[in-house]
Amino acid sequence: IFEVVALPVRAQFSWVNSILVSDFDGDKKKDLLLAGNNYAVRAEMGRDDASVGLFLKGDGKNNFTPQTNLQSGFNAPGDVRDMKLIGISSGDQIILVGKNGSDLQMIEVRK
Repeated sequence: IFEVVALPVRAQFSWVNSILVSDFDGDKKKDLLLAGNNYAVRAEMGRDDASVGLFLKGDGKNNFTPQTNLQSGFNAPGDVRDMKLIGISSGDQIILVGKNGSDLQMIEVRK
């Protein structure tokens, strides 16, 4: 019933605390959005902040290709703890990005 699929190396550059699955680009294939980081570490270790989020474009066959932030427009820097995809009355969607010690971020999904 389950299939293990390796994600690209770029998905492993930093912590991943939240993953959203949806057709974000309108091609009828499921994509992935990843966000994370971890600022709650001991000072001598330094914080883990190598990610500003990652869009993985799906091909419909469980293969996901990383897109740069410039290609996708997805940018969620900071100590991201959770994301939620919300439908709004116009039929569009927004992504709410919750971060420790920061304001709630809203990202409009444009297909």
